[in-house]
Amino acid sequence: MILVSPTLLFIPRKKKQMILVGTADGLFIDNVKYFFLHLEKAKPDLKHYFLTSNSLVFKNLTNHFDNILFYPSLKSMWIMLRSGIVVMDNTVLDQKFRFVFLKGAKHIQIWHGAGIKKFWNNNPKLTTRILQPYFAFTEKKRHFDSFISTSEFFTKNYFQQAFQSHQFPRTGYPRNDIFWQDNPYDKFIFLETDDKCLQKIKEFKEKNNKVIAYVPTFRGVRGQGNNAPAFDMVRLNQFAEENNLLFVFKLHPILSNSNAELEFDRILWHESNKDIYPILLYCDAMITDYSSIFMDYMILNRPILFYMYDKEDYEERDRELCDFYQDFMIGKQAHQQSELETNILEALFLGSQNQEKRKIALDTTFQHQDANSSQRLLQHITETYISN
Repeated sequence: MILVSPTLLFIPRKKKQMILVGTADGLFIDNVKYFFLHLEKAKPDLKHYFLTSNSLVFKNLTNHFDNILFYPSLKSMWIMLRSGIVVMDNTVLDQKFRFVFLKGAKHIQIWHGAGIKKFWNNNPKLTTRILQPYFAFTEKKRHFDSFISTSEFFTKNYFQQAFQSHQFPRTGYPRNDIFWQDNPYDKFIFLETDDKCLQKIKEFKEKNNKVIAYVPTFRGVRGQGNNAPAFDMVRLNQFAEENNLLFVFKLHPILSNSNAELEFDRILWHESNKDIYPILLYCDAMITDYSSIFMDYMILNRPILFYMYDKEDYEERDRELCDFYQDFMIGKQAHQQSELETNILEALFLGSQNQEKRKIALDTTFQHQDANSSQRLLQHITETYISN
């Protein structure tokens, strides 16, 4: 198939046809999901398609939209060959040789967050001589036509340090538009969320319980890590019962936890492959470690707590943290569960948040603080790759 790729370059591409590629095998989550939903509403003068290899996602989305493609299929391959633009979100196209059919298209990378972890190609501990040829062969050279950023600071100090791109437009992230909207509860934003989890959250909130999301990043080489040592689950459940709390555990899609098979009255397990962003609207606080998701949650101006129980091991084994990480982690940091529990009660009931530092962090992270990120992204694509 790779030998055929040069021949495919001679098939003319349509400037006004766009493919949106879901992360992993085509999950309908994160920035690509929200940009797709914006395109459905805005109805610009271009054709757009969402590409997935996940049969369950495909089945669900085709109940609502007629522009969902399943890959590999002859229809998807032909449309990919004719599309002039491909929009990705933390997706490399080597999976199932998708890049063969998108050679020559303009590649727009939204990525999945402005964060505090160094990228693998910034950290020599994570790049082995064995893996480097594989990355090169499968086009993980990370070169794009446009790489979406959120601010000048993160363009210069984060994204440009690890990626090659002709442009780094600071449009902001489509997924964050719902955090700025007065009424964000559009029915389509709940597509591919954990419906059962959301219903239980609503029931608990009606009883005046506080809901806390726990969203750790992945661990281990290529995500082969386990998050089980983080908590004494029986103790955590008891702590939640005593203080009218509900914990929602949303693990990274490639992070395992043997405790997930256990059931607790005050601990919910959110499906790891589903979209957590609509559920964050219902959460009163967030606990994370080194995940970039807390940068987005700052927008809601709610308590953020950091549980860094394995910081030294994490930096040695997985990713080093950026030099500036402390400037953005505005919230109490704990290394033991007892310490975290104390911090939770202080944050929820005493309001011990440093608002001045948080405002500085928010302004540094997001140049635009409004619900128009999808609109700006569409404008950039139109003016740069369609009108010209």
